[in-house]
Amino acid sequence: MGLRGLLRLIRFDGELRFDLVRRRLGDLRRPRALVAVARSLPGPLRGLPLWVPRVWLERFPVTDVRIVRDTTPFLGQGFRSSRVRFGHPYGVAVGGDGGFVIADTFKNRVLLFDPDGGLKGRIHHAREGRLSLVMPMCVALERDESILVLNTGQGALHRFGPRGDYRGDLWDTEQGRLIGARGLAVAPSGAVLVSDTRQHRVLALDRTGAPHSRLSDSELVAWPFAFPTGIAISSSGSIAICNTLRHQVEVFDAEGQHLRTIGGLGVERGRFNGPAACAFSSDDTLLVLEWAGNRVQAFGGGGILQGVWGKSGSWLLSRELGELSWAGGIAVDRLREEVWIADTHNHRIQRVPLAVVLSSEGPPAACAAESPPSSPMPARPELVPRRIRFMGDAPVGVQLKSPQGLIRVGPDAVWIADTFHNRLIRWHPERGEAHPLGRLGKGRGEFINPTDAAWVGDRVWVVDSLNSRLHEFSRAGTWLGLKNVGGLEYPRSITYCSEAGLAVSEQILGRIRVLDAAGEIRWEVERAGGHVSQPAWIRWHEGELYVADVGRHQVLVFSRAGKLVRSWGHLGLEAGGLNHPYALSIIEGSLCAVADAGNHRIQFYSLDGSWVRQWRGETEASRLFYPRGVLWMPGRRRLLVADSERHRLVELEVDL
Repeated sequence: MGLRGLLRLIRFDGELRFDLVRRRLGDLRRPRALVAVARSLPGPLRGLPLWVPRVWLERFPVTDVRIVRDTTPFLGQGFRSSRVRFGHPYGVAVGGDGGFVIADTFKNRVLLFDPDGGLKGRIHHAREGRLSLVMPMCVALERDESILVLNTGQGALHRFGPRGDYRGDLWDTEQGRLIGARGLAVAPSGAVLVSDTRQHRVLALDRTGAPHSRLSDSELVAWPFAFPTGIAISSSGSIAICNTLRHQVEVFDAEGQHLRTIGGLGVERGRFNGPAACAFSSDDTLLVLEWAGNRVQAFGGGGILQGVWGKSGSWLLSRELGELSWAGGIAVDRLREEVWIADTHNHRIQRVPLAVVLSSEGPPAACAAESPPSSPMPARPELVPRRIRFMGDAPVGVQLKSPQGLIRVGPDAVWIADTFHNRLIRWHPERGEAHPLGRLGKGRGEFINPTDAAWVGDRVWVVDSLNSRLHEFSRAGTWLGLKNVGGLEYPRSITYCSEAGLAVSEQILGRIRVLDAAGEIRWEVERAGGHVSQPAWIRWHEGELYVADVGRHQVLVFSRAGKLVRSWGHLGLEAGGLNHPYALSIIEGSLCAVADAGNHRIQFYSLDGSWVRQWRGETEASRLFYPRGVLWMPGRRRLLVADSERHRLVELEVDL
C-alpha cells in the first residue's frame, strides 16, 4: 500500500494527532495478499467493516507514534474517556459541583464538561450564531453556573447558560473593543473583573456590564498596570492581578485598595518570569502560574511563599506529568482540593492535588553554568541608532500566525517562517507580492512548525522543526528535496557561511553543530559543556557565530574554531538585561539588534557587547509582544520585527 493509500486511512485533526478510521477489509496494508481471501468469503462478509488497531501506525514512517501517545486526551485518572483533542487550551474554570469549562483557544471554541469528564456541550458562536468565537482566552463561572467567555479575538465578553445557550453580552464592540484581553474573574458579590491587556487597564463591571460603582473609582482600576493578564478573587473578596510586564502580582482588598506587591523579575523562588494566571484556594492561598517560568508558586497570607511546583517540559521529548510548556491558565477545584492547569503548548489539562503544590519545594533553582568570558567595556560603536520610528505593520498581503524566522534571499526577497500556519512566505516588499510555500504534513515540501531558513547560493534551506529535517528549495520557491544532515533533533535555527560552514542549533537538546560541505562535524558545543543552555537563534558574521541563548538570557559569540570569545546580557528588566532573547540581526556590520522577547522590546548592542539603546514602542499599536524574529534591510534602512504573539510583521525605520 502506497503513501496515498495510507493517508486515506488517516484522519488528521490539525494538532499532530492521528486516528485510524473504520475501513473495509480491502483497505488494509497488503490488499494484494488479501484479495484471494476476500474473494473466497461469502458475499455478505466481503464488506464487513474492520477496526484497524492503532499499532498499525508503528509500521509506517509517515507517522510519529510518540506524538499519538502523548497527545491522547486528556485529564488523567478519575474521568471517563472523552473524544476530545485540545489545540492550545488557555482558560479553565471549575464549578462548585465539579463540572468544568475549558477555552480551547486556537480551535476557537469553549468546551463544557460534566463532573465526570463527559463532554456535554461546545460553544463556537455568540448571538445565535451571528458572531463567532475567535481565540477565546478566558472563561469564568458565575454563582448560577452561567458561563462568561472572553472572546479575545472579537474584543467582546459574552454570557452563556450552563449548557452553552447564548444569553447576552457584558461588553461588546459598540463600547469599544477589548484589545488582547487575557484575564477574567467573578467576585462573590457578582462583580466581573476583566483585564483589557493591551490597553493596560482593568475593568470592573456589574452583572449587566455597566461600570461597577464601588470598584470603578478605586485603586484597582487606577493602578499603573503593564500588560495585566490573570485575575483571581478569593472567597473573602481579595483580588490578585498578574502585572505581567512588571513580573509582579498586585493584591487588592475587596474595596479595591492596594494591599501588597508580590515578586519581581527573576528565576528565584518568590520571583516571577512572566506571571500569566492566578487562582485562590478555599483557604485564600494564592497560586500563581508563570507563563515563561513554567511553574506554579503558592503564597499564603502576607505574600509568604509556601510551595513551588512544576518545571519546563515539552511533548517533543516525551513529556511527563508536572512538566509545563507555556501554560496559560489555572483554577482550583475546591470540591476535590485539586489545582487545574491549562498546559497550553502541551495540549492538555493537568490536575495535581493542592497539598502536593503546597508541600513541594519545586526543582532546584536554575544555577548558571560557569560564566563565559565577558568582554571589557568597549568604546561606543561607530553607528548609533539616533532615532527609531514605528512605520506600521508590514504589508505582507497574507495573514500570519506566530511568524518567527526572517531571512533575506537575494536583493529583493524575504522568506518568513509562518510557523503556526506550517508554511513559508516568500515576500517581495518592493513588488508587494507574497507567495505561500508548503503546508502542514510530513511529506514532500510539507512542514510541522518551520522556524528558520538559510540562503545558500541558488538554494534556500528551510528548518522543518518538528519533523526534525531540512528542506531544500530553489530561490523561486520550487521544492528540490531534503538536505541530508544526520542526527537532527528538533532544529531551531540555521545559518550558512561558505568559509565557516553550516551551523544548526537544536534548542531543546541544548546543542550547536557546525558542519562542512560534506556533512562532517567541524565542531559542536552542548549543554553539558556549560557554555550553552537553549541556543535559539544563530547567525554568522565575519567568521564569528552569534547565538541568542534563551536559557542563559545572553548573547554568545563563538569563533570559527568553536571557542567562546565573548558574551553579554543577563536576566533582567533594566536596560541591557535580557529575558528570553529569541533572535538577532547584525546591522551595517556594527550593531547587533536582539529580540528581547520576554521583555517585549528590541535592544541594540555594539558587536563587542556594550549596550547602546532599546526600543519598546510608544503607542499601543507600536508595542511588541514576544518578538521572535528580526531582520535588517540595508537598502530600505528598515528593521523588520516578527511580533509573534500579535501575529504580524512590524517595520521600524532606524536612523543611524
